Amino acid sequence: MDLDKSRYLLAIADLKSFSWAAEACHISQPALTRYVQGLERELGVTLFDRSFSPVQLTYAGERYLKGLKRMMKMKEELDREMAEIAVQKKERLVVGMHPTRSYTWLPRVVPAYQNLRPAVEIRLTEGNCMELQQKLRKDLIDLIFICAEPILDEDIHFVPLCSEEMALVVSRQASALRHLSLPPNEKGILQYIPPWVVEQIPFISPSPIHGTWHLAQELFRQSQIQPQAMMELENVSAVYRLAPESKGFALAPVSVTLEERFEQEPLFCSMDHQIPRRLLGLAYRKGKNLPPAALDFIQVAKEAIPRYLDENMPAFQIRYDIACQKP
Repeated sequence: MDLDKSRYLLAIADLKSFSWAAEACHISQPALTRYVQGLERELGVTLFDRSFSPVQLTYAGERYLKGLKRMMKMKEELDREMAEIAVQKKERLVVGMHPTRSYTWLPRVVPAYQNLRPAVEIRLTEGNCMELQQKLRKDLIDLIFICAEPILDEDIHFVPLCSEEMALVVSRQASALRHLSLPPNEKGILQYIPPWVVEQIPFISPSPIHGTWHLAQELFRQSQIQPQAMMELENVSAVYRLAPESKGFALAPVSVTLEERFEQEPLFCSMDHQIPRRLLGLAYRKGKNLPPAALDFIQVAKEAIPRYLDENMPAFQIRYDIACQKP
């Protein structure tokens, strides 16, 4: 179907005359007649009833022109959208993020970004650390929110946004704690329990596709312990939610101590005298010329996320209220 010649059919239907339509379309009447006859043979139907004067549309003609008008409108809209993209009036930015991060970070960044770039369409792609990096390499994503663990490949550029403190979410029913007096949780407080105690508690582990797994292994190595993994889950949020129910422990951001509601209250701890941190940021593929829309998104995120943490996240401290004596 040649949509550019569709105006011939519309002219005949509007003017109800082949000769007048030919004049309006700046085409000879024989050429117009041949076009209509060829189209009717192709479709196997008659579009115009020429036995009437003025010319009338047949039922098939009415249906055909109705659909034709819809197609022409869609083409006009598509042509307009392509023209906007061509002159960068409308751009698309694809951002990758882990599902557990979406409800925390996006509301802090997107409104400010849309004020700056209202014409840019933002699309969110969710996935785990490994999935997002693979899509980044294939140019299916422009930017990803990611932690610096595991160490990013050489072909990915990392832009730090903030550092995030990490806590142990420990079951109060863990057998290694049964003879200890455990204090209630307090906002902004992590209780110290030594690594040798942690090693006796089953570890609820995320799978190696997540950065938290790599961070946990590094912390265990530094503390010279190797807790036994009770189970390995792909859903990171399920990991720390399950720990209090299974007499185990998990590693989680300190924001969990403020935002999550547990059926069985865990104990929020640190096995280090300094609260461990991990670096969070945005990443993109090296060698890629980021468009101005992506560069602006990075700048907005660098301002909005640290500001949100400063205003809403307390400075966590370690307390030593649990008396642990090594046998």
